[in-house]
Amino acid sequence: MIDIPKRPRWDKAMSPEQLELSEQAAFQLWLKSIYETHPRESLNFFEHNLEVWRQLWRALERADVAVFVLDARIPLFHLSQAVLQHTTQDLSKAAVLCINKCDLVHPAVANAWEDYLRTRYPSLSVVQFWVPKSGSDRVAQDAVEPLLAAIKQCRVRRKLTKDEQATRWKGGGEAEHKQGEHKWVLAASYFDEEAEAEAQGE
Repeated sequence: MIDIPKRPRWDKAMSPEQLELSEQAAFQLWLKSIYETHPRESLNFFEHNLEVWRQLWRALERADVAVFVLDARIPLFHLSQAVLQHTTQDLSKAAVLCINKCDLVHPAVANAWEDYLRTRYPSLSVVQFWVPKSGSDRVAQDAVEPLLAAIKQCRVRRKLTKDEQATRWKGGGEAEHKQGEHKWVLAASYFDEEAEAEAQGE
């Protein structure tokens, strides 16, 4: 497996120009290492456009849960091991594997892929998904609820409020305090907050 380019460290004090140059330099070093390590004839096609990687970096940084959409006809072709590893290990983000277009394959095939992915990735949720073929937007979306349920069960990282920090880490040292600035909660709690706000007309 060839690793993906990683976004270099940055902070809010950097100017846009400094950040751009830093990302360009890191990306060029990554490309150079690929071609120095692997013979060109052994390489498959891979993304050489830095802008594509920039979009991926920023999307993953801002995301709470990453949904990997896999075509049911050939799921593994659409599942990048390197991106999945970067998401779940390097960034500690929750992930859901969504087998899409399940209506285009036999149910036994979709079930077999679901079983395989659950076995290979026991810590991840795997759901089947499809969009009903209809000209009406009122058609029942039976596959939506299992996907939303899987997302809601993911644990997401949230920054503690000042009151929560004071309560949890009262008397702790600086290092302990910094480690305690975040908490892990179920994504469902944020769905509930949005639903409550909507009901109250906020």
